[in-house]
Amino acid sequence: MIIHGLGDESTLGWKYSLNSNISKQYKSWLDSKFNQLYHEDSYLPLKKNVWIENLSNKLKCDFNLLAKEGSTNLDIFNSFVSNLDSFKEGDVVIINWTNNYKFNVYTDTKVHSISNVYDYTSVKEYINPWQVTGVYKNRNTIGSVYEVHTYEKAIIEISNKKNIQVFFWSIDNLNHLTYEDDTLLKPEYILGKYLVKHRKECNITPFGDYYSELDKPLFYSSINYVDSLMIMMMADSNGEIESNKLLGVRGHDVLSHHFFSHFVKYLKNKIVTKNLLL
Repeated sequence: MIIHGLGDESTLGWKYSLNSNISKQYKSWLDSKFNQLYHEDSYLPLKKNVWIENLSNKLKCDFNLLAKEGSTNLDIFNSFVSNLDSFKEGDVVIINWTNNYKFNVYTDTKVHSISNVYDYTSVKEYINPWQVTGVYKNRNTIGSVYEVHTYEKAIIEISNKKNIQVFFWSIDNLNHLTYEDDTLLKPEYILGKYLVKHRKECNITPFGDYYSELDKPLFYSSINYVDSLMIMMMADSNGEIESNKLLGVRGHDVLSHHFFSHFVKYLKNKIVTKNLLL
């Protein structure tokens, strides 16, 4: 079995996000201060690994990172489709949806992925600033996120026919706030029970058509709600790396621990589950 990871820089993590300045800063910090990380409460002996490496080690299988920095959700869906031939029976595909405000601009020769306001400069001859503002505004409404729900229906249908198993998670808050509890509790939604618990007990709901961003992704906050060890880069580095939305080494340790608990329960590949007993 191979674990295929699709998504953006949140899937890649600090180790494989080669163009991220924050990740570069964190790598430099680790090179000089790795021994300063607090190890006593980690689930595994801490290594310079990201979640998918830890998870594949625990499941005793290989992994394949197909994620790309700056991907939109359409890019991620297209990546799934274009890589179908590489997915073999019994494989697992883990899809991490990105922020819904990202979008694509099509020209005669290229598809441009607009993941932040600075990307606009690459397509300014094709789209006006006020149009970009309008797109961003529309993509932050509750209605727009159902695009991802449609992608998921198609992916599940294809996966069932290919005899591969697919799982979803997301760093977009609107995505998790537009699912009913019954949906999130299905096996394909990783740690959905955490999201349901966190939403209900903390009364986290959309406000009208829009939702004000939390200080970090709801998915991470939901894990932290049941496991206070979910650590971002800022806490990991004692404030030296200013990122409260990207996971540090300890955060990836916690993420892989909870992912493992989910997969042990729901994996259909019996060879892998038997290997865990050896």
